[in-house]
Amino acid sequence: MEEKSRVQRLNCRLIDKITEIGDFEDVVRGLIDEYDPKEVSIKRDIEGRFFMLAHGKKAVFVMCGESKPIRIRSETVDRLNELRVHPDESINTILSRLVVYRSLKMQKKEKIIYFTDSEGCLPCRRAKPEVDKFLNDPECLQYADLVVCDSAEGDHPEDRFHTGLTPSWVFLDSNGSPYYTVRGGILQKIAMLSICKDGLL
Repeated sequence: MEEKSRVQRLNCRLIDKITEIGDFEDVVRGLIDEYDPKEVSIKRDIEGRFFMLAHGKKAVFVMCGESKPIRIRSETVDRLNELRVHPDESINTILSRLVVYRSLKMQKKEKIIYFTDSEGCLPCRRAKPEVDKFLNDPECLQYADLVVCDSAEGDHPEDRFHTGLTPSWVFLDSNGSPYYTVRGGILQKIAMLSICKDGLL
């Protein structure tokens, strides 16, 4: 019995990126298997463009350029559709998100900082600019990944550290053990960098 498949119109550059790794179907299934939505936040900047935060890094996934039809197994298409974050999200955007996630994961640093915020939290809003400065500073990202977590979404890695307050910061060493925690406080970028480099404020 022939396996069912569907024709999807995909971005040509996206297809090239996937086939550079290996067989299209095999690579896509691998991308799906390693993708962890709990480690990903989809945000929108002030200009209305969507971007992704994963493994402490920011990446924009914009689809532009030519596209072409490609036949994909129906089972693979169904699994991709299960990863939608919005009902109107296209297969192109989902695949782009998976490719970017894999790329960011491969760049992961030895140290990790978990920053937890919550909606309506004034100190969290005050802390966000410092978080953005860290995420956009190449020197800072040499030392650690900064993972932004939303307390309302629940089931995040920082839950096991029982911070209890927002904003909170948990610094993990290369073994994944916490060595510095700030509960309910605001840290400036320079302070975060100091803790990453020296373990001290």
